[in-house]
Amino acid sequence: MQSSPADPLQEQLQVLQRKVRDVVPQVQRLTCERMDGELQRLTLIYDSSPLEPGGSSVVLTVSQDGTLDVVVGFHAPEAAAFSEAEQAALEALAELIGLTVRNHFNALASLYVAAEVALDFAALRDFETGGHLNRVSHYSRLIAEGLAERRGLSAHAVDQIARFSRLHDIGKIGIPDRILLKQGPLTDEERQVMNTHVELGLEMIGKVLGQYDLSALPGAQVLCNVISHHHERLDGSGYPKGLKGEAISLEGRIVAVADVFDAVVSRRPYSNSAKIQEGLAVVQQEADAGRLDGDCVAELKQVLAAAAVSSDAGAGRSAGRPR
Repeated sequence: MQSSPADPLQEQLQVLQRKVRDVVPQVQRLTCERMDGELQRLTLIYDSSPLEPGGSSVVLTVSQDGTLDVVVGFHAPEAAAFSEAEQAALEALAELIGLTVRNHFNALASLYVAAEVALDFAALRDFETGGHLNRVSHYSRLIAEGLAERRGLSAHAVDQIARFSRLHDIGKIGIPDRILLKQGPLTDEERQVMNTHVELGLEMIGKVLGQYDLSALPGAQVLCNVISHHHERLDGSGYPKGLKGEAISLEGRIVAVADVFDAVVSRRPYSNSAKIQEGLAVVQQEADAGRLDGDCVAELKQVLAAAAVSSDAGAGRSAGRPR
């Protein structure tokens, strides 16, 4: 089974939890909440393990410039487990944890800004409608959320996949208009040129990440995988590298299903319900043939059936045939 993208923050907090236990061994559970600026509420971002009711806890707030930023909880199964000296040590450790969380999200913010700059630049060519990009992002989020528990995707990993899916075809900026905007089928030679948009996209994003020194930041690999893998197919029939099976990232598989599905439904003139059914039939055929990820297709089918999602969300002009 394809592994989920690694979550650097979870790994960092696991390391810090071990350091906490080296200092205060009673701590059996660590929790961490972060103030979400958009939602204006605390969001749980780490919980090492549940404990039986009871016991004792030290819950500390970490602020930045006088504003609540992070809440860290240290929990022990025994009552009155922490001495005053230990509580003082936990205060210092909470500041370290808060700094780690803050640095992680500041890095993510920088990466998101760079991605938006690239997307704004792409809009100058108008090679693909905002409606298509928004829908692919929407469907990618639905699939990722459905797979989250089974594949170990955190809320932030889901958000990254949805955000970066909007850049899956960024390389089409470099495709000549005579091919990119051609009405009707492409010749074999034109198809070869069109297929280079994946390498062009990776080169472009690589320059953006390098210019802003973002290549090593959490999420950068997810962005690159979305671009490089969304045209790969599990049976090796995709491009640019003809990757097979486990060599294709989970985020690439997710965006591939979302992209193919929207390419079908966005060009059909009939009712939403009929378009959705045809789109689902196409991606199911591709999954049955071993080209698309069956779990991703199953999640898309389930969530569309349950929520009756309209395929016209973010409507714009037709995105045209999948290229």
